[in-house]
Amino acid sequence: MRQGKYRSDPGAFTAMGARLAEAGAGRLPRLDAITPVPIPHRRRLLRGFDQAELLAIPVARRLGVPVLRMLRRIEPTEQSTRSARQRVIGARGAFAHVGAPAPERVLLIDDVITSGATARACAEALLCAGARQVHLLCVAGARH
Repeated sequence: MRQGKYRSDPGAFTAMGARLAEAGAGRLPRLDAITPVPIPHRRRLLRGFDQAELLAIPVARRLGVPVLRMLRRIEPTEQSTRSARQRVIGARGAFAHVGAPAPERVLLIDDVITSGATARACAEALLCAGARQVHLLCVAGARH
């Protein structure tokens, strides 16, 4: 994870995505689409890629469903420097759905889940856009 994020190595996320696809195979419900949690625009420009998007591609390939960029970040700040309480407050309303109505069954993909606030905010945006089920798959979870 550190190599991918802090050394800007997209190959690390491609490899993790392949492992994530294997881990999820046979364990996930039927899905209509996958969407990555978008990173802040500034971070994408600096890094040159969106790690959740790189994770989503092999998972989508394995499951035979499309990757759709259904979310955009409204709140441009990053969560990584915030406390758990600040994450919850900062994530509320931080994402909006874009494009056509959301498919019924969506898989949300992220690299790390810390407080769950970002995933919750993304799921709320997708549910408001028509999704009936939002599932989550991530590489790692952090404990507080």
